[in-house]
Amino acid sequence: MLFLLMTLTCEAVIVGAAAPDVTVKSLDGDSLVGQLIDWTNEEVIVGGSSGTQKMQRADLEEIIFSPSPGAPSQVPSVDGMQVQLIDRSELPVQSFLVAGDKASIVWEAGDSQTMPLSLVRSLNLVAADERLDKAWKRLRDKPRRGDRLAVRKGEGIDYVEGVISGITKEHVNFELDGESIPVKWSKLAGLLFADRPSRQLSPAKCQLTMQSGAQVSAASWKSTPRGVAIQLPCGLTLDIPYQRLRRINFSQGKVTYLSEMTPSVTEWSPYLTAGKLEPLLARFYGSPKDPATDGAQAVTSDRLEIATLPGGSSNESPQQSTVESYTEGLSLQSRSRLIYDLPAEARRFEARVGIDAASVEIGNVQFKIRGDGRLLYAEEISGSTGPRDVSVDVAGLRRLELIVDYGKNQDTGDRLNLCNARIVK
Repeated sequence: MLFLLMTLTCEAVIVGAAAPDVTVKSLDGDSLVGQLIDWTNEEVIVGGSSGTQKMQRADLEEIIFSPSPGAPSQVPSVDGMQVQLIDRSELPVQSFLVAGDKASIVWEAGDSQTMPLSLVRSLNLVAADERLDKAWKRLRDKPRRGDRLAVRKGEGIDYVEGVISGITKEHVNFELDGESIPVKWSKLAGLLFADRPSRQLSPAKCQLTMQSGAQVSAASWKSTPRGVAIQLPCGLTLDIPYQRLRRINFSQGKVTYLSEMTPSVTEWSPYLTAGKLEPLLARFYGSPKDPATDGAQAVTSDRLEIATLPGGSSNESPQQSTVESYTEGLSLQSRSRLIYDLPAEARRFEARVGIDAASVEIGNVQFKIRGDGRLLYAEEISGSTGPRDVSVDVAGLRRLELIVDYGKNQDTGDRLNLCNARIVK
């Protein structure tokens, strides 16, 4: 049984002979590699050839699970069908039926569970269709006084409000103006249940990512014979075998990405004075998401790539380089300067820094970090030297300044990517 209605406390996870291979990372960049021996409310214990090592839960950033030998790399997901619970957890499902005030669900891995319908907020039937999924999410996030049927209408979604009185494999029973109407699944984009009275949810302490890509937040956990039972903030508990886990992230509230922050100062100076062309150049080097931004090119990108040339040689072709890809970070052109106001609880600035993969053969920059005007870090970074991890102590500082200046090739290929640039609290 996948879900259980129960109240959990954070207890030890004694894995024993079934201990999975993991990499445990701290907020300060330290790592433990080995087998997961114990995971309690206070610490994680990892065993290896050199004995056991511990890391306090308060210092954890994430636990990464290695795929089990012979296990499929990904649990097949069900195209376009997702349940959203009242705590905003979203989980793929194979089927969803309703009788009275109970919902019977078959989850993505084939396990079934009956739960109170009051814990379900919506059912999305178009998650695999990017165009319709965006329209669905706009509708889903609006307040509603009654149940709604989201109906496919050409290239968009419309809805009608009434009462969902039952759901079978063939149709949805919908009551409208005193009449019960059976609506076929093929006509629907989703189901939205009336807003429930507010109920207290448990605070989330970590987020789990499954091998299938589904993500859920956990309020607490305890051991099971096969893995771990994770209690969701709404009170349901998901029983997860370790082979279905990809990672557990503990950084919520502890890490703030610079891509989510607005710099107080943004400057960029072109290599040549271009007169009236300078605003155009600023836009060219600016954010692909915000082309009207003047001067500051250190903004979010959909995907950042940095590369390491084989043997540290800049004469090798970029096709032979090792490329790392990230979804969070900043991308800065030479002669850029950014200043961020730091939160009072900030402890460290961390990033994986390297020349953009598209110009790894020629890129060369001087990268500096200042805190309250004091130099904290300075280094030449090029395609031949390769990316590196940067970690700087910022405790007690009020302002963080990032500077990228010309290297040996002046402005040729000088785009520096600060991947996963973040403030650790």
